[in-house]
Amino acid sequence: MNKLYGFGNALIDIEVSITDRDLDYLNIPKGNMKHISAEERDIYLQKFKNNIISYQPGGSIANSIYAFSDNQKDSFFGCSLGQDKFRDQFLEGFDSLTSVVINESDQDTGVCFIFVTSDGERTMASYLGANEDLSEKVISEDILRDCDAAIFDSFSVFTSSGFKTLKFCLDLARKHDVDIFFGLSDSELIKMNKEKVNWIISKGIDYVFGNKIEIQTLCSFCQIDNNKIIQTNGKSGASFNDIEVKAPPTVVENTNGAGDAFIGTFIANLNKKDITQTLTDSVNYAAKVCETNGPRQKKRH
Repeated sequence: MNKLYGFGNALIDIEVSITDRDLDYLNIPKGNMKHISAEERDIYLQKFKNNIISYQPGGSIANSIYAFSDNQKDSFFGCSLGQDKFRDQFLEGFDSLTSVVINESDQDTGVCFIFVTSDGERTMASYLGANEDLSEKVISEDILRDCDAAIFDSFSVFTSSGFKTLKFCLDLARKHDVDIFFGLSDSELIKMNKEKVNWIISKGIDYVFGNKIEIQTLCSFCQIDNNKIIQTNGKSGASFNDIEVKAPPTVVENTNGAGDAFIGTFIANLNKKDITQTLTDSVNYAAKVCETNGPRQKKRH
């Protein structure tokens, strides 16, 4: 596939090195995510200020769009941003290879704390901020009609504004025969929104992607064809259509963004290679992300 349109949360990832004891303070199950208020955001910034590793542009779909463009493909991303320093940092993270369609918000640009423990596992706390104002404005029909696929995930579509944006995007994608990829992000979030997930799947989604736990959660209450499921299996690799590939030996710095990078690379190579090679290339790309301190590889071109 050569052109991909995504929409979703625009976030600055704040990576923080913590201990397992710190997780008890955060009250977030290891490997999961919770939403936080602006007040909690400020508390975390103060409490963990000496443990911050980096500030980097992030957001699941934004990371996937980045990986897609890194495969020398055209990409477009719709999002909502505030009027602050994090806005500029987010846009700089895409450089000129991705076109960004923006909804202007009076709220602060969103941030996501990526709490990384010694085993490389990441646990997240997300302040949505401007992302709560996501709207149909971030979907350009003129651009979408010429794309091969559209991508979004559960992180961004379960707010009221996000769900309206999803419906608008679905209608346009079907009108212009654009393939649809839906990402399952966070099993607890999926459980909390079963009705909406069932509705989304019923609309003829072409592909669903997520890790093993997220896929199992979906299949526990929703029927979906196996040939639509793209599954990441962590250190074990990934699978699609009963084809499995192993991940290469990797020295894990942290796993933040690895699954996002995998799906972006997978979509970029879906139609030009056999599935086994596509899976292999995608897993290898994701493994490189695991070896970095951020959610993205540096651009290769």
